[in-house]
Amino acid sequence: MQDTIGWTVSVSGVTINTSIYRSGAASLGFAESTTTARTAYYVLPSATAEGYIRFGLYISGYSLGSYNHSYMAWYKGGTILGSIRFAYNNPLRICNSAGTIVATGTTLLLQNIWYLIEIHVKIADSGNYDVKIEGLTEASLAYSGDTKPGADADFDRILFYIASQGAVTNSYSIDDIGLNDTAGGADDSWCGEGKIIRMYPNDDVTTELTQYPALTDHHADVDEVPADGDTTYVQGTVVDEEDLYELTASGLVAADVDNISRVWVESRTKDTTATGGTALLFISSNAVVDDGPDVTLTTSYDTRVSSGEFLQDPDGPAAWDVAALDALRAGVRTRS
Repeated sequence: MQDTIGWTVSVSGVTINTSIYRSGAASLGFAESTTTARTAYYVLPSATAEGYIRFGLYISGYSLGSYNHSYMAWYKGGTILGSIRFAYNNPLRICNSAGTIVATGTTLLLQNIWYLIEIHVKIADSGNYDVKIEGLTEASLAYSGDTKPGADADFDRILFYIASQGAVTNSYSIDDIGLNDTAGGADDSWCGEGKIIRMYPNDDVTTELTQYPALTDHHADVDEVPADGDTTYVQGTVVDEEDLYELTASGLVAADVDNISRVWVESRTKDTTATGGTALLFISSNAVVDDGPDVTLTTSYDTRVSSGEFLQDPDGPAAWDVAALDALRAGVRTRS
């Protein structure tokens, strides 16, 4: 949605980059400052002792080649447990909690190229780290040993960092972030290739909510990227009234059918009366509706509201295909 909602960002130098992206129409950009390091971290839904992290990486600015300039790290609270560090014309390096290199790869990372980076993290006294670049492993880019520096036996957030280094003009972007834990018997290993695309409202189906301002079409009040707050929006005051919208086409082709793994609806929604109001987001596939959970709203748009993931087309149920995706509708319903 081209904002940093859901992330905790240290300073304004972490930006939405609409000129460089791996999929969709934007990435999260980091540019080195002469005075202040920049960081952005994302708190996971739950802590995990073992997980697989994926992100697209694009190094766009020159750097001095120091592996301390830029990295992705896994944390528990405010404690760093380990990191994977990168620099222009250098291989990836894995570092422990103290920043000491424990493994070094062989592939030199070049500028202006998207790389898909994956890392397997297992926190334990006898744990391990493994890394893939573009789906391929490097024998030297792995570590087995103590990955638990203290009492923390799991991690609950991932953090991206870029240093403050005088006149250096290092910069990079990240995109298509994914994370699997090892529970549940599915989505419990390497994330693999993955791209995130956006389909946004472009027509009305059901219009029970109230528009502000009163434009001709409801979808025109909720299709801004990034969202425009209280400039245009729809609002409900009656329980179980809803809006439902047609969506733009996915742009996928038939050959992509086996690669549609999940769908979710996301919005920027708030409670205007500070009463703990709730709403839900839902999908409709060939008139078969699948609801997300009731979400308790805050009085700010600064919260990511989500339907959760729909792993199957509810009209069946069956695996998603391009035709079902392109015919999909999405909506919002007041709950309390």
